[in-house]
Amino acid sequence: MKVSTLLQKKSLKTSKKKSDSRSVYKSIDEIPIWNWNKVNENKNLNYLYKDPSNHGFKAFPLELEELWLDLNQELWDYFGITQTYKRYFALMKRKLILRSNYIITGDKFLLNEIWIIEQDIKRLFDTRVSERFTKTIWRLKMYSKIDFDPKKTSVQDYYELIETVNEEVKNNNKKKSNGNV
Repeated sequence: MKVSTLLQKKSLKTSKKKSDSRSVYKSIDEIPIWNWNKVNENKNLNYLYKDPSNHGFKAFPLELEELWLDLNQELWDYFGITQTYKRYFALMKRKLILRSNYIITGDKFLLNEIWIIEQDIKRLFDTRVSERFTKTIWRLKMYSKIDFDPKKTSVQDYYELIETVNEEVKNNNKKKSNGNV
């Protein structure tokens, strides 16, 4: 047997072992909202692993970046794109146009505009993610009268609950404004 064949078989065996011991959440109906929030809060993709012992690693493989993009795409396909992301995409488009113009013209003033856009993008996704997450959990528990565990509730269930609570609040507000209280 050739050495390359032996190496391929050995790498297949080791990759199977790694994937078994480091299994990941592969869908928004599987990953707990707590893990989802940790990825957003800390930019640590290791929270995509099911086993909490893997959450502390500093580095993460490229496959996790691809998985994170896939999970976000699944969320957007299921629930639509939020206003925050629409604003983000508009800013990114403007930034790319400005960078292209800078490369073509060499006009250094454009770098100032690019910097301003980068600051706007940072403000969109500020570091207070955990504070907003905690408030949202508290409000959901209050309005829905459901005591759910963020470490067990999937991202899909979490966002469906938000939609349900928002609809109920809108309906209650309509009733109040129509005098049907």
